[in-house]
Amino acid sequence: MIIFDTNVIIEYLKGNKQIIEIINECKSKNDMGITFITEYELLKYITKNKEIIYDFLNNVTIIQLDNDSIIFSAEIFNELKNEGKMINENDILIAGMSLKSNNVLITMDSDFKNIDNKNIKII
Repeated sequence: MIIFDTNVIIEYLKGNKQIIEIINECKSKNDMGITFITEYELLKYITKNKEIIYDFLNNVTIIQLDNDSIIFSAEIFNELKNEGKMINENDILIAGMSLKSNNVLITMDSDFKNIDNKNIKII
């Protein structure tokens, strides 16, 4: 499954053609998701395009935090801390939740380059 970071979804909602193409391709394969953190981040700032956002959320798999995700996220945290490459805690959770099941995480946030995982794609 392809998991999209919040910044990618925001660009999709803004009409970024490259992102729309990527998301539409995944949508046609019914192979996309977001984490509950991205869902929260989208909903807490909802001011316009409410129908578009709710429609999007109703057509995507939302990954929840579970024990395996917590363990994987903690491992990422400790690795980043030991290397002096710490990133935002929400990003660590998004990475842990996305990558624990060998999903691909697509983001536009270059901080994710600090996590050594081939399934993180920065666009």
